[in-house]
Amino acid sequence: GKLRKLDPQTGEMTDEGFDFNVSKDAQYNQKRYEALGE
Repeated sequence: GKLRKLDPQTGEMTDEGFDFNVSKDAQYNQKRYEALGE
């Protein structure tokens, strides 16, 4: 499966893919990704 974004208003999955790089800090991005998997 693919990670998808959630619509903040409905809580439903959208067709938009997950944004891994939300910061210029690669370590932050990795920790955020791992936290979502828990």
